[in-house]
Amino acid sequence: MKNMVETVLIGMLAALTLVILILAKLRKSKFGPMQGMVVSMYFGMNIGLTAGVLYGILYQGELFFSTMIAMTIGVMAGTLCGLCFGMLSMLEGIMAGLMGGMMGAMLGEMIQPNEANSFIQLFFLLSVSTIFIMIIVTSRKDAQVQQKKWILKPLTLFVCSVVYLVVANSLVMKSDSLVQLTQNQDPQNLVDSDRFDQQIMVVTKEMRYSLRDIQVEKNTPVALTLNNLDAIEHDIEVRTDAYMQLGKAHQHHGASNKWLHLHTAPNAQESLRFEFKESGIYEFYCTIPGHKEQGMKGQFIVS
Repeated sequence: MKNMVETVLIGMLAALTLVILILAKLRKSKFGPMQGMVVSMYFGMNIGLTAGVLYGILYQGELFFSTMIAMTIGVMAGTLCGLCFGMLSMLEGIMAGLMGGMMGAMLGEMIQPNEANSFIQLFFLLSVSTIFIMIIVTSRKDAQVQQKKWILKPLTLFVCSVVYLVVANSLVMKSDSLVQLTQNQDPQNLVDSDRFDQQIMVVTKEMRYSLRDIQVEKNTPVALTLNNLDAIEHDIEVRTDAYMQLGKAHQHHGASNKWLHLHTAPNAQESLRFEFKESGIYEFYCTIPGHKEQGMKGQFIVS
């Protein structure tokens, strides 16, 4: 999934860069030096920010790697765009790409994965709006500004931006629904495929679980995801036999098959489907030595 998201978004950024280069070549004669610098800076910065948030999220805990990749992408976009307008524009694009990649990677490192989508949409929208910026700032040296006609350009940009956000959010919501539906269907448990799972994601960051008191219902399938944002391994274990596991789990480091157990490697996530058979309060904690003592524990409250 991670590789697919990366491939799709980088492909979209590459396609957008190609479109910008074609437009820049076709309209180069209508741009002055200052206009070229503005476009190169704007495009390089936003491409760098988009790539930075993407790689910052995909490789949380590896800030150096995500920063270098994002800065490289931002610099390439700014350089290619700037070359169409001259040396000063190219330098402006390079510096903007560097700054955008660095800031985007830092932002991606700080935010939660479920928050990244909004930022990526925003920065990609700003990257796309370079097309409209080029239309707005284009003018011949001997042209006179026509106020009534000129106002149509920013209005068009605003309308297109609103349409983009509405359509993009609609597609993302449909995509998320499809992913959840796919996750709920376990080919090894077709008898349960017509029931809805209770989706629970526990994020581990800085030796803490994001959820500590989790409410569930007995005899109801639970899809538990452990998203590990730390650079060390973590797990969740519940020492009870009052549960039924649905499908296979990724077991590591000698975990007993008797207990409910879910393990993740550093900067990775794993999922497990199960259901509790009895009501009660069941403690969960991380079995890695020293982690429980630092506060990595919580409880399932089963009603």
